[in-house]
This record gives sequence, C-alpha cells and structure tokens, in this order.
Amino acid sequence: MVKKAAILTGLGLAGLASLVTLGIVTETALAYTAYPSSTQLGYGVFVKSNGTYQIDGGDQVLMDAPGYSGLNGQQTNIMKTYGVVDSDSQGEWEFAQADVLGQDANNGYLLVGNTEAGSNNVSDWITRLGGNPTYVNEYLTENGWSDITGQDRTNFNTFHFASFAAIVTACGASVTENEVTATGETDADGNPVYQSVRHIQTTNPPTADSIRGCPKSIRFE
Repeated sequence: MVKKAAILTGLGLAGLASLVTLGIVTETALAYTAYPSSTQLGYGVFVKSNGTYQIDGGDQVLMDAPGYSGLNGQQTNIMKTYGVVDSDSQGEWEFAQADVLGQDANNGYLLVGNTEAGSNNVSDWITRLGGNPTYVNEYLTENGWSDITGQDRTNFNTFHFASFAAIVTACGASVTENEVTATGETDADGNPVYQSVRHIQTTNPPTADSIRGCPKSIRFE
C-alpha cells in the first residue's frame, strides 16, 4: 500500500465560447480523453487507513523524471484523480497521480498524457486554463517536465506524461479547494475508498520572471 500525497494544482477560467440564440446561452465543451486508460494501466484506489490517505494496490510503475529529483528513478503506484473549473460547465476531467512507494502522504505527483503518448491532454488543459501554448510548452521543456516516462512493471507498458502542476503554474491557475468524498466502496481490507476533486480557477497568465521553483504538489488537509 502506497502512501498518498495529493497534488493540488490549478485550473483556470476556460474562455467561454457562447452563443446567444433566442435567449439561450450555450457553451462549447472540449472533447477530453484521459490518459492512460484503465486498459493500459492497472490503477490503484484512493483510501484512508489509520488516518492517512494512501493509494492501495495497482501496478508498480518505475518513473524517469529528470525534472523531479524526488520522483526520478522511483517506484510508484498511480491512481485516478480529477479537476474541475468552477467557472465553466465542462465538468470533472480525469488525470493521474503517482505516489512514491514507501513514502508518507504529500509526496504525490499529478501527471497528464503528452504528445509522445499520442495524447492531447496537455493542449486540452492549456486551452481550458487560458494559457499560452508556446509559453507553457517551453516552460515544461526547459525544466524537464514535458516528458516524464513510466515503465509499468506488471504489463511492461511505457507511459509518457507531462507535469500537471507545471501546466497549471504556467497558465497562472490555482486550486481553491480539494474536495475529498467517500465513494461508498471499500478496498479488500475494508478501508473506505475516496475520490479527490480539485476545484480550480485561473488568474492572469504569469510571465517568465514570475515563476520560480519546482511545481509539485499541494497536500490533503
């Protein structure tokens, strides 16, 4: 069982593409497909055991993450987690959280699929958060957060991720609430299973000089 750390990263105000016709306002939603799928990766579940949030079970994935010294070369378990922009109506979008085996809570990393994975997750989130694609992608590349790879030790699949926390930072977004709710299910040990949803808003996109340090995670409180 892996200790779970939640990354709270930001999402921002998606620009609304609205049409007013006969007094009805409609919003254009993006088509979003989460990566990896459950057929590619055996996900763990998010539980609370002895007062601590953890990832229970799932495939073990060896991470190659030059931009994250705490994640690079580490074995992890991965769970599904979610983000929602409260100012739009596109609902909850799924992404992945990797937690290092043997570490306590607050050591998790949020990840989305990149173009190496054949995924549009990075561009989808940049659009929803109102970021500048050129700026955000350069920021990810320069800091080693654009292609984080994972080797699944169970089925030998290779995964390609980008840092969701870095995307949010570069888009000038922030998390206002981490909502943790029980699903009503339990794991094999009888521990209650939870779901985590980050409520996110955007601000003005940052400049190159306004971002310092390494975006990582925000804790479950």
